[in-house]
Amino acid sequence: MVEAHLEQQVQERTAQLQQALDFEALLKRITEKVRDSLDESQILQTAVEELTTGLNTTSCDTGLYDLNLATSTIAYESIQAGVPSAQGRVVYMEDEEAIYSRLLSGKAIQFCWIRSTEKTLRPRSEGSTTLACPLINEPGVIGDIWLYRVDENGFGAAEVRLVQQVANQCAIAIRQARLYTAVQQQVTELESLNQVKDDFLNAVSHELRTPICSIKMASQLLEIRLNGAGLLETDGEPIKRYLQILQSECDREISLINNMLDLSRLDAQMEPIHQTPIKLQDWIPHLLEPFAAQRQKQQQQLVVDIPIDLSPVVSDLASLGRVLTELLNNAFKYTPAHETIKVSASIESREIPRLSEPTVPGQKTQFPPNKPRKSQPTPTVFAIRISNSGVKILPSQQARIFDKFYRVPNADLWKHGGTGLGLALVKRMVTHIGGEIQVLSQQSWTTFTVYLPLT
Repeated sequence: MVEAHLEQQVQERTAQLQQALDFEALLKRITEKVRDSLDESQILQTAVEELTTGLNTTSCDTGLYDLNLATSTIAYESIQAGVPSAQGRVVYMEDEEAIYSRLLSGKAIQFCWIRSTEKTLRPRSEGSTTLACPLINEPGVIGDIWLYRVDENGFGAAEVRLVQQVANQCAIAIRQARLYTAVQQQVTELESLNQVKDDFLNAVSHELRTPICSIKMASQLLEIRLNGAGLLETDGEPIKRYLQILQSECDREISLINNMLDLSRLDAQMEPIHQTPIKLQDWIPHLLEPFAAQRQKQQQQLVVDIPIDLSPVVSDLASLGRVLTELLNNAFKYTPAHETIKVSASIESREIPRLSEPTVPGQKTQFPPNKPRKSQPTPTVFAIRISNSGVKILPSQQARIFDKFYRVPNADLWKHGGTGLGLALVKRMVTHIGGEIQVLSQQSWTTFTVYLPLT
């Protein structure tokens, strides 16, 4: 008798350990599946299917609450053969107030049906045991999980704990899924607003081009007539100063309009790329020629450091010329007297980050979650640097310097003015030709570096 009793205890203990291992494996499997998904429907459907199979229940379903209407809608279910479906049924909490008052307080409940009513919650048979467990998501309960079993013994304590743990994991996964959905919706709305803004600016730019050009032409004709009348011969003449202001502002507005139109074309991917071998050591000195008079006037020093034997860079000549001209213009504009401007080019080992091939504007590039990309050998790139001394850009300003209409405070010593679109256009053009641009400001030196692929 003693030996039989001990053997029975061993068998019971073995069965308990095996059940614990099975439940642990089931919980791990469900957790991995629901946490890897950002689809709420997939999360809940996975949970009910796994619980139905793992706990050998006749059915399992989830209800989602509408607390304003005090209802629970059966959204997802997993049922065995012969069990009628209840998916889509709306349950009014007041019909089973005792059950839902406990669920709404965050507590699980286990009970047996002993009678049927016309306002039945779910199809069931008398004598079936039901386990209901709430889905708790801050700040309250968002739904529940119901399991049914035709078993007089009902659900054991280990099973109840398992279902509660599954419910907690589902609630966490649902919270993540809803946050992701909300963020995606905000991103979509922001992209839509940004597109409306760009369309508006594009339309306005086209409409302003003609009148601004007419004003520019009229100011030039006016200058000719005033010169003929001898009204512009004296430097201090107010008429001459007013005319200079008019012409300067016209040039500024024309530059603004052209920059906005160029940005629109780049965003719409309407700018073709014509690859051309470019010998930087011969080409960059020509880009510097228009700044000679400005450099002498502002008493600036110029240093050009480009190896004679540097290999040609293959890129779009017009776009790269526009980029470097804008960077040079900023360098000469903002560099104080007696400070230095340095232009250099070299070949370096560096990786230009590429998420994908060029995509349609607004299209997102997605990678599988938690999947590291394979490391690739660091390629060789061209690095073109334009540096100027005596200028400091704070880290907070560096983070925004390529934003549209952003201008570094107190950087324009001579009040040249600007559109706030130059560097935004530069960054977009560099990306357009497959490169990358970075800014670094430290120890009274500010350096813009354009990285271009070797091929």
